[in-house]
Amino acid sequence: MTPEETFRCPHCGQPHPAGTTYCPINGLPIEITDTQPNLLGLPLKRGINRWWVIGGAAVVGVILCLAAFVTLSVLGDRNRIGPGQTPTVLVIQPSQVGTTPAPGVILVTATPGTQATAVSEAWAACPDASYLSRLRVGDTTEVSSDPPLANRVRSEPLMDAEVLGFIQPGEDALVIDGPGCSNGWVWWKVQSKETDVEGWTAEGDSSSYWLVPVVP
Repeated sequence: MTPEETFRCPHCGQPHPAGTTYCPINGLPIEITDTQPNLLGLPLKRGINRWWVIGGAAVVGVILCLAAFVTLSVLGDRNRIGPGQTPTVLVIQPSQVGTTPAPGVILVTATPGTQATAVSEAWAACPDASYLSRLRVGDTTEVSSDPPLANRVRSEPLMDAEVLGFIQPGEDALVIDGPGCSNGWVWWKVQSKETDVEGWTAEGDSSSYWLVPVVP
């Protein structure tokens, strides 16, 4: 038998025939390295499929890409409105709907016929409210047409207070008092400019605004 057909056992130090997988002296498994390096420049052990190594490298690459994406997302969130920050409200024309606002800016569609201009900044009118208020005493507001539902006007800023009337979608009202805070909502005392109905009505809830600022 030629030397090329044998190898030295790493366990007993004796030469064994090529292809021997267990040491005949002590029975331990023999792992013979291949002479062809893998992608990392290291020799592969026989019995290890190279595709497993390539697949593992691909998985590591995907994990690194995901980690980079998450990091960029977190950094991007820092440019958005954070706790205690007050966003700027910008009124736009209906033709501008779909405009992407800058960080910290809320877009409001203007009433037809008005000019796009900056209005009062949104502010925390009630500490327990789930949204910022866009109104102040003296402002003119309009009941939103999306959805086209009327706002109940009540005797007090409470959900179970007496209903005095309704303000219809698109109807203007003057804010004369407030804010009132209850039920996690911001309430304003308003007077309709069309029907003179006067009382308290909610500005909205956590999902939408029911009262929209009107640009003078």
